[in-house]
Amino acid sequence: MTLALIFALVILLTGCGGGSDGASQAQPPEPVSVDIFADSIARSPGLPVSLVQSLQAARPGWTVQDHSATGLDLDALVVGYREPWPGAPADAFPLGPQPRFADVRRQGRVVVLGLGVNDALEMRTPKRFEADLRQVIQVIQAEGRLPVLTGLVDLPVADLFTLERIERRRQLDAVTRAVAAELGLQHAGWGQDYRGPTDVRDNVHRTQEASDRLALLLVAAIERACP
Repeated sequence: MTLALIFALVILLTGCGGGSDGASQAQPPEPVSVDIFADSIARSPGLPVSLVQSLQAARPGWTVQDHSATGLDLDALVVGYREPWPGAPADAFPLGPQPRFADVRRQGRVVVLGLGVNDALEMRTPKRFEADLRQVIQVIQAEGRLPVLTGLVDLPVADLFTLERIERRRQLDAVTRAVAAELGLQHAGWGQDYRGPTDVRDNVHRTQEASDRLALLLVAAIERACP
């Protein structure tokens, strides 16, 4: 094995910012690169500045690839989809139809998973949601990348989100926190940031202020994953 190859492997295995030994300190830190897989909370319909744009504004040196799609759930992410829901307009999923998650091309050292609200809407069971979540995490880690979980934003009881679905949201959010704790993953705690109905514009999507808070929580989680 050549010295160049050994050095490259050391950089890959020491996280987003490189190692702490003398050789790595002589090199500039590896840029943080992020792939985001999320739903309309990240796409932020109706806001002048989306959550992803807020994240990029907070850390302009980061490279961010946004794979988010309005209406996307974790189940569809795993198996792939032609559209996130039947008849979805093109602007709901700008990257178009997607293959199964294992076949999606990723470049980021960090992969953010921000899905689950639509799984709660579909009343997916916690057992099935956890199985899907673990499968996606295994794919990410097998690629040598770092998973970061956002958790599920909280919502008021209204419209489609009945009391039963809000309870399912709570259960699925608990799954994300339990899996993150078990596997030693960073979690942004989106579900714990909710400050009441004033955080939402249409009973689901965030106001600009609430969206910006979520972006900063995600920045902090990514930075914890990349010391």
